[in-house]
Amino acid sequence: MKKYLLLMLIAGASFAANAQEMDLAADKIPDSLKKNADAVSRLDKTVFQVYDIDRASYKTREIITVLNQNGRGHLVFQFEGSKFVKLSDVEIKVYDASGKQINKYKKKDLQTFNIGEGLIDDGIRNYLVIGATSYPVTIETTMEVDFRGTLVYPGYRISAPRTAIMESSYTAIVPKTLGLRYRAKNIKLDPIRSDDGKNETFVWSTKNVAPLVPEDGSLRTAKSSPQINLAPNKFKLDNYEGDMTSWKNYGKWYADVISGTDNLSESKKSFYKNMVKDVSSDREKVKVIYEYLQKNFRYVSIQLGIGGQRPLPAEFTDDKKYGDCKGLSNYVHAVLKSLGIRSHLVIINRSENEDDLDPNFPIEAFNHVILMAPVAKDSIWMDCTNKTSLFGELDYSTENRFAVLVTEQGGVLVKTPE
Repeated sequence: MKKYLLLMLIAGASFAANAQEMDLAADKIPDSLKKNADAVSRLDKTVFQVYDIDRASYKTREIITVLNQNGRGHLVFQFEGSKFVKLSDVEIKVYDASGKQINKYKKKDLQTFNIGEGLIDDGIRNYLVIGATSYPVTIETTMEVDFRGTLVYPGYRISAPRTAIMESSYTAIVPKTLGLRYRAKNIKLDPIRSDDGKNETFVWSTKNVAPLVPEDGSLRTAKSSPQINLAPNKFKLDNYEGDMTSWKNYGKWYADVISGTDNLSESKKSFYKNMVKDVSSDREKVKVIYEYLQKNFRYVSIQLGIGGQRPLPAEFTDDKKYGDCKGLSNYVHAVLKSLGIRSHLVIINRSENEDDLDPNFPIEAFNHVILMAPVAKDSIWMDCTNKTSLFGELDYSTENRFAVLVTEQGGVLVKTPE
């Protein structure tokens, strides 16, 4: 343990010294790294440490020089947190082209907003736009984040489009009893590994990397960017402990999270039974229910419960006549259940630049929930947030994608129809 503490003290001292001793004048950047670059990340050091199955911290220091107006996206600081992931501290220093400090911001200077529509919300966005009257300008950001849940391990995004790298490293420290899974994408980069008997340490590092230049009109730079994905074996969020070593186990955890949220009152069950009493086939019954939802319920963003994972009870959605993707999907699931029709929640990522899921690397990478009802040797797929989609059709953001279908036996990796 003493050896481990000494190692961390040495690393912390070096971490701070590198930033302090660096000449931040923009003309000190090698010309070879400026070619095709809008910005140059001169120092990027991150330490992610897991203390227990539900506790972790993330500390990072980055010094980045924005060369021109095209790199102004680096002048925006944004952090989205929740009751389980909180911004503990942040300091942002601004330097002019000569390396002279011209401004400094602390956490209290950030703008703070609720995430979503504010009806029911525990998500927080911290935001700051750094003004630049001329270029180049250099930004030094030091940030600490506290994790009170370990469903997500932050990965190592090595570079961004048109951003060169001078020196970058990512250190992950994890108890040996919990372990760590990792996957390199678009790069061959193995970590240096060590352990002190209690914790295992993984260090990835890169130097002097030319900027990634996206093809003209390309919108899929996230797919081609070099990165290291990290994921837990065992994790805990709120009071729900899970195993992520297989999609089946991940689905079991999610099924446990949503358990008990699909109950309706007897009067509401009677209401829907009467609605479909003259409809003969299960498929047509599902159609009637889905189209009723489209006309009478609305979508809102709700980040409540365990990090936005657990839908609010179906009775709540019924009373308010609104819900988020998981709430509306869960509500239709509850209605179909009351009619004796089986259905399953399906968790999916609808982001345009997101990669397909890897069958061999389970990871929490989802931002949407849809519904699938298997009836009469067919599968009916429904996005319950979409008020304009035809029954049984998915739009471009959810079709032909890998997703996890949640069953009583666990998760099943499936591909949605085209």
